[in-house]
Amino acid sequence: MDYIKDMNYKLNIPKDVVNYMKEKYILEDHVKKVIYYSIKTKERFFNPFTLQYVARLKLDNIAYWVRYEDLGKEICVKSVIAVEWKLMYYSWSYNLPIN
Repeated sequence: MDYIKDMNYKLNIPKDVVNYMKEKYILEDHVKKVIYYSIKTKERFFNPFTLQYVARLKLDNIAYWVRYEDLGKEICVKSVIAVEWKLMYYSWSYNLPIN
């Protein structure tokens, strides 16, 4: 499903951002999901000085952060970050002397 086309937006991702996404294995579809979710739910931060939004969405164990600019019917992606959440389980065994 192409979320951005369904909303009648044109997605513009600059070459440097595309290269970074390829390097970090970030899919364009995940970026679209983050933007779609942020527009539908209004769950995003707006920076009035740069006129850009920062949106996030957690899919499975990866949190995606996208910084973008809304230019009317065009969305220009400025940066993308993906953070993987890992749960670590530790087991301690205590060898305490019994008195």
